[in-house]
Amino acid sequence: PEAKMIKYWIRSEEYQDKLEEYKTKISQETQKVDLEDLPLPATRAFIHPSSVLFSTNSVNLEDAKLLSEVDGPISRQSKIPTVVKYPFVLFTTSQVTNKLYLRDLTPTTTLSLLLFGGAISYDIGGTIHSPGIVVDNWLPIRTWCKNGVLIKELRTQLDEAIRKKLESPDYAKKSQIDNSDADKTLKIVEKIIASEQ
Repeated sequence: PEAKMIKYWIRSEEYQDKLEEYKTKISQETQKVDLEDLPLPATRAFIHPSSVLFSTNSVNLEDAKLLSEVDGPISRQSKIPTVVKYPFVLFTTSQVTNKLYLRDLTPTTTLSLLLFGGAISYDIGGTIHSPGIVVDNWLPIRTWCKNGVLIKELRTQLDEAIRKKLESPDYAKKSQIDNSDADKTLKIVEKIIASEQ
């Protein structure tokens, strides 16, 4: 397929609003809620032609299939277009004309999304087949739920480390020894992210 034909999906705000409304109804037990009436959780979006990642070059079908087989970035040395090397892209702005276009895109890895993206949830004791980790109530990441437990704990520690660093900006002084839990957490996350590149 052509690179411009790769399908991108973003979270549907209408879905999020309805989901919150249904959660309220369920908690109040005022009426029975049919989840089949929910709108689709995602909306299709396209890369804006002015974006650096927009390309009209063809992408080898086998290269595109790598995205579903690899849980991280594909080798940098590969001649595959950047947009195909990473399973997710982040965007800063969107624009609607005849289509929903995304601008200011940054490709990212699955682990980066899990560590820095929206809220994550998982169902360890579920009786039905679990989708794995669900990011932001709509994006399933297929993995074992035990990975979700570990990632959520690392994310909690990372959030706490960032909070501590922002509350005490004197951390940049070289005279301080970097032995705090926050420093250790940040170094671990830095190594993990660097290993994905």
